[in-house]
Amino acid sequence: MPSKWRGIDTMKAIGKPSIKAQITAEMYTAIEAIGAPPELLSIVGSWGATLGDADTLAHIRSYNAKGTIYEKVICQRDDVSHKSKRVQ
Repeated sequence: MPSKWRGIDTMKAIGKPSIKAQITAEMYTAIEAIGAPPELLSIVGSWGATLGDADTLAHIRSYNAKGTIYEKVICQRDDVSHKSKRVQ
């Protein structure tokens, strides 16, 4: 089943991706398959493309500690829990 992550198609179009890009694509596909929340998918999908290693690590640490990377949530749907579902 193809991933919804657009970066995978982009990588195929420009030739053989770096090993880091291949790892990122496989991690994204794996965590998407087990129902990872969009916020975690966005961190993993951005690693190496728009986020460097240090920023990615900081976002993942924040997500693991608080269930989010955001300092303050200003608007949230009533039917969504305040804590994100974490991948176990």
